[in-house]
Amino acid sequence: MELPLCHQTVTVYHRENEEIRRRVITGCYYDWKQIQRAEGEGIHQDTVFLLILPAGQQLEPGDRIYEGIGPEQVDWVQFVPALVKGLSQASWVRPCFVGSSLHHTEAGNN
Repeated sequence: MELPLCHQTVTVYHRENEEIRRRVITGCYYDWKQIQRAEGEGIHQDTVFLLILPAGQQLEPGDRIYEGIGPEQVDWVQFVPALVKGLSQASWVRPCFVGSSLHHTEAGNN
């Protein structure tokens, strides 16, 4: 089954211990927007998103997603959604099945 809206490219960054793995994935749907909300005395900026990945592509909560082809090397501490436009961080990941076959994977943070 085709996913007609899935024609974008994203770069996924996964950190394990001190190693950062980078993968460029095509055939995705990535919709994001930056929001601001009041928190106590200040304003908090965040990026909310929905990502749809083709079957076979894995993602974990905590992975960071960059719109398009992202940089090859990143400073994990500075490479955060509040500082980098088009970057988000997954808080949930859900596999989606058609029958018993994995069809695609969805991720988001809202």
